[in-house]
This record gives sequence, structure tokens and C-alpha cells, in this order.
Amino acid sequence: MTLPDGTRHRLTEKQLNRLWGSVKPNEVGCWIWTGQRTKLDYGRFSLRRKILPAYRVTYMVLVGEIPAGLHLDHLCRVHACCNPAHLEPVTCRENIMRSPIALAAINSRKTHCQKGHEFTPENTVMVPTGRGCLTCQRERGRRRYAEATGRDYTVEVPSYSKQGQRREDPDVCVHGHEFTPENTYIDPRGTKRCRTCRTLQDRRQRAKQKQARINAPKEPS
Repeated sequence: MTLPDGTRHRLTEKQLNRLWGSVKPNEVGCWIWTGQRTKLDYGRFSLRRKILPAYRVTYMVLVGEIPAGLHLDHLCRVHACCNPAHLEPVTCRENIMRSPIALAAINSRKTHCQKGHEFTPENTVMVPTGRGCLTCQRERGRRRYAEATGRDYTVEVPSYSKQGQRREDPDVCVHGHEFTPENTYIDPRGTKRCRTCRTLQDRRQRAKQKQARINAPKEPS
């Protein structure tokens, strides 16, 4: 196998025993790494004073070299999995676009902007931060012009908007996620809600709580 510095290395029997000793298959076919992991739950394997992703090591041992410039995508979406059958070499962009939580992938799947305007080819512009809404861009320009000239400017509130009234049965949430049967739940007030938004919100909340615990001053023993 090839190490990150470009040198070739053949794992010894002792290193192989240490590698496979930290792998535990589960009932769905994933090979779960039971050793040290990163904050994102990826396995870590030490080799020649270097820390390597465990799943890349198992892939190179059992399958072969990873093509230059490609990343290994976890098809099972289990970061701790090291099963080469669950890994696929893809480009960095493809790997990001397949992610259910990457912001770039989430934004690319949105069909409407936050104001409710559809991202059609005629209504889409490229901005420094990615994809933008031409209708919103024009409205901002008209508003700035009206403010500069002292004129009144009113915007017709779309039927699907954070600030205005929403349709009784919208097809997408305020962040553009489609209301599929798997991505929809009804809250106690009878309102249709987005599971993707709730999952992302819960993860952000847990991350904040974890960071708060880390930054909290420790009591003297």
C-alpha cells in the first residue's frame, strides 16, 4: 500500500493482526471500527508514526490502491465502517454531493429559495456563495433604488415564504427540502414539518452542547 507521503509499505503480520483486531462486523454487513475514532466517527489506524483513516487502509489491503485524486465514499453512510464492499472511489465533488448533511449538497437539492421562488434556469444566477435567486436579486435592487430616491416600495409577499403566509399544503419546506413521505411528520399542532431540518437542528444543538461542556471550567478536585 502507498502511504500519504508516497512511500510504499507492506503491512507486517503484527500490523495486520492489530488492524483486523479492531474490526467487528455487525448484522447489516458493516465492519465497525472499534479502535480510536475521529470526532466524525471515522476510524484511525496508526502506521509508521502516521495516523491513517482505517477504512482507507482496509480498502488498500483487500482491494488495491485508491486512484489518485479520488475519495472513498461510504455507501452505507456509516463512518465507522471499514468494509471495502461499502466503499466506492469517487471525486471529492461527488462525495460531497452524496452527503445527506453537507451544506453544499443540501443547497444543491433545494428547489426554491428562502422567499419561495423556484430555482428555474431563468431564475437562477451564480453568486460568490453559490446559487442565487434572480427574482430576489432584482427585488433587492428595486428596494435599494427606492430607498435612494425616497420612493415607496412594496413587495408582493409570495404564497410560500418565511415572512408571509404559506400555502396550506407546500411541496417543499422553507429551506427547500421536498416533503416526501419519508421526510414529513406532523407536529402536535397539526402542521406539516420537515424531518431533514429537524435532524440538522438537533445535530447543531448537540454540537453546541458538546462544545459548551468542553469549554466549561473544570471544578478543582
